[in-house]
Amino acid sequence: MDAPKVNCEESSWGTAPEREEKSLRTLLNSRMENSSAHGIPNIQRSSGLVTKLAWSLIFLAGIGVMTWQAVILFQTYFEWKYSVDIEMRFNRTQSFPAITICNTNPVKRSELETRDASFRRAFDVHYVSSTPDQQPLPDVPDGVTPSMLNNSDSGNETQGGSTNEQVDMSEAVNDWRSRIAIPKFYRMKSEDYGKKRIRVVTLANETLEERVSLGHKLDDMLLDCSWKGIPCSPENFTKFYDSILGNCYTFNSGKNGEQLTTNRPGSTHGLTLELFVQQDEYVEGMTEEAGFRVSIHHPSKMPFPQFNGLLVSPGFATNIGLRKLEVDRLPKPYGDCEADLSKNIEDDIYHQHYSITYNRKTCEVSCFQNEVISRCDCFDATYPNSLKVNHTVYPCEYINDVETQCIADIEMEHARDELECNCPLACRETTYLTGASSSIWPSDAYESTLIEKMLKYNAEIRGHVVGENASDWTRRNMAKVEIFYDEFNYEYIRQEPAYTIPDLLSDIGGQLGLWLGLSIITIFEFFEGAWLVLAFFCSRSGNKTNRSEIDPGTKTT
Repeated sequence: MDAPKVNCEESSWGTAPEREEKSLRTLLNSRMENSSAHGIPNIQRSSGLVTKLAWSLIFLAGIGVMTWQAVILFQTYFEWKYSVDIEMRFNRTQSFPAITICNTNPVKRSELETRDASFRRAFDVHYVSSTPDQQPLPDVPDGVTPSMLNNSDSGNETQGGSTNEQVDMSEAVNDWRSRIAIPKFYRMKSEDYGKKRIRVVTLANETLEERVSLGHKLDDMLLDCSWKGIPCSPENFTKFYDSILGNCYTFNSGKNGEQLTTNRPGSTHGLTLELFVQQDEYVEGMTEEAGFRVSIHHPSKMPFPQFNGLLVSPGFATNIGLRKLEVDRLPKPYGDCEADLSKNIEDDIYHQHYSITYNRKTCEVSCFQNEVISRCDCFDATYPNSLKVNHTVYPCEYINDVETQCIADIEMEHARDELECNCPLACRETTYLTGASSSIWPSDAYESTLIEKMLKYNAEIRGHVVGENASDWTRRNMAKVEIFYDEFNYEYIRQEPAYTIPDLLSDIGGQLGLWLGLSIITIFEFFEGAWLVLAFFCSRSGNKTNRSEIDPGTKTT
């Protein structure tokens, strides 16, 4: 009798696929029962279907809420919000700012008298010009019409000297009712504005050397100078030309690569200037105030004394106290500040002329000026011309309707932010907060000493400081200014990311622990379980390969 045949693949343990299925189930059950995640072991240990289903729903709900919270956290992170920290700091040694001074009178009377009649006519107080028909204001959408230069009676204006000499007293008073009765009174440029624009254009048509020769010289204006008690001179200043104020001079400009520092606050450790206003050189009816514009700025920045300068008046000693303010801004993606101050600065007209670093103000002005040059075929005389087209375009004429209208259109577009100038703030910026006070200068006790100094140091003054009017003349022409640090405490403003990657990971971990009871240990448990399942299938694949090497038709008996 033949022996019974035994199939080695069948036993009390079942077939090989059944044994493999039991082994995988055992592996998964073991991982679920020993998981540190709170919900998973409860699902595995539940004996009843209802209990198992309830724990499964609770676990899935936890996953849903945790996913919702995670999405909110990622949205918060990608909003790139930042916080602003304000800190008071102290530094024993402070860098001193650049100090720019400009006489408020751009053209000296004695220099103007040497020019031809056609040039002098623009500065003649009694000269009334024709003006463009269209002069839109930047903030008026539908434009502005004729100027008062043609509509008003210039004889009713007092332009210096005696009122009886300038105004016919027999004529009716041009009161407010009469003035606002002029057609479009509120939508036209004033006579003074028109004359100022014509003067600026007239000067812009001259070469830089000719414009400089017309203005006040620092050798004449600077009577005395001291820095921390040490004498200084005009050689310590650098010169640039401002289209509105004329010749301007900057102390501590940093052109030689050095920036002055001071190690104590107070007027004795700052800059002291005694200045000669030269009111006798002022052009009649042109300059409304007597004195100097003083601008305080970082040496690498372009000053704009006409817009942000302090006015120093003759007959007074003006003290200007400083406090430094440093600002650090975040670049993209948190903000749009410019970190590289030498990037894309070739079109900056002030960089072309003075090699200054990036500044938002100069960028905006350059953007406007380049647009005027491109569209109007002329440049706005209020600002310097671009050196890229210096000899190919000329100042836009105020009395030219087309050019004036073209500039006005661009002004409106610029005001509405339609020029796409792309002028972000600098990421790191240093500015100076100022506070000014003044007192009458010179005092009666010091007046004779000052007059002696004036006679000793300035030849032009000698012809004026004589007789009974010496005191009055001195108070109308001499000014003193002291610029110094009030204190060395300074404000530091810094932008910091409000939500960082560590914050994001920490919050996600908190949500995982709250809703699913997961921790970093649980994450590694999942990795370990995945590795064991992968190893199981790799082992199973190897066993199948070994069995396939045996002839399927061969049976073991």
